[in-house]
Amino acid sequence: MPPKIEKHHIIDIAKAGKVFTFKATRHIISARPLRGDIPLSHLKDQDISVEEANRKLSELLKAKVLRRFSPGQVWWGRRYDEALYLFEDR
Repeated sequence: MPPKIEKHHIIDIAKAGKVFTFKATRHIISARPLRGDIPLSHLKDQDISVEEANRKLSELLKAKVLRRFSPGQVWWGRRYDEALYLFEDR
C-alpha cells in the first residue's frame, strides 16, 4: 500500500516546483458524476456561449437515466468515498 500523502506534503512539493506521479493524489468531492460521456466537440466549441454550452450539456444529461450510489461504493474496481451519480443511456 502506498504511503498516505498529507496536505503539507503536497504544499511542499508544489513550492519546490515538482509534481507527484500520475494518480498519486486525488481530489475528494461531495459527489462524483460518472459516464456523462460529453463529446469533446461540445467542450472545444469556442463559437458558442457558456449559456449555449450549458444548454447542450443539460439536454445530453436529461436524455440519460440517473442512478445515485451512496459513498463507499466500488465501481469498476475503484472505491469512491463520495456519492456517485451514474448517468446511463436509456
